[in-house]
Amino acid sequence: MPFHILPTSQFLLDNAPMIAAIDPDQHAIPYTADKWAQYFQGEPYWQDIQQNHPLQITRGDLRVMAQALLQPFQINGIYELFLGSMIWGYGTVGYGPYRTSLMFQTQGLNQTLTAICDLLSHGQFLDAYRRSDIDFCGPAFFTKFFYFFGLGVQGAQDALILDSVIAKRFEETLQVPIAQFAKVARNPNTGRISAIQRFPEGYVCYLRNMQSWAQQLHVRADAIELFLFGLEDE
Repeated sequence: MPFHILPTSQFLLDNAPMIAAIDPDQHAIPYTADKWAQYFQGEPYWQDIQQNHPLQITRGDLRVMAQALLQPFQINGIYELFLGSMIWGYGTVGYGPYRTSLMFQTQGLNQTLTAICDLLSHGQFLDAYRRSDIDFCGPAFFTKFFYFFGLGVQGAQDALILDSVIAKRFEETLQVPIAQFAKVARNPNTGRISAIQRFPEGYVCYLRNMQSWAQQLHVRADAIELFLFGLEDE
């Protein structure tokens, strides 16, 4: 499908100085290690995270994990980055550790994650998205793994997070047609976006638009994402 690049939103242009001042690597998410230890105690990839990041985990911490991955990618390093991405994504949400433990029970998870990493490292975002068949891990969360992998691995650096919050900001704040970027579920009472569904072509369109806007604004694309995520709901 053709990927239509939209003009940069006036809202983003007006807020360019604020976006430029953002350092995404400093964005920290607290979590409760004991809750995660209930499910991952004894796993070497968990022990590394618990030892090095016992109270919170930042985007920069996950960048370092991704930079430590060497091709051919080793599964323990991939598992550490994947678990770290889920910890960052769930934070203190109570069901996060249990839900993530179910992800790790996915049949053939090691082959799936290894294939995803190989595809991402070659910039094949569409195929990586299509390959992302992990139990209890939808696009809002596997694109977090894409993003953190891309922070540290050459070839995948254009990857970004796309979740319901960002989709909502696209529709309500930037006033762009969300159907181009995401298939969504809506709150039946308010009509507002409540979740996103699988749409690989839309994700690639999102990446291309965000990179185009970032170039025009002279900022990091993930700074735009973090700026939009941090806006308060109207």
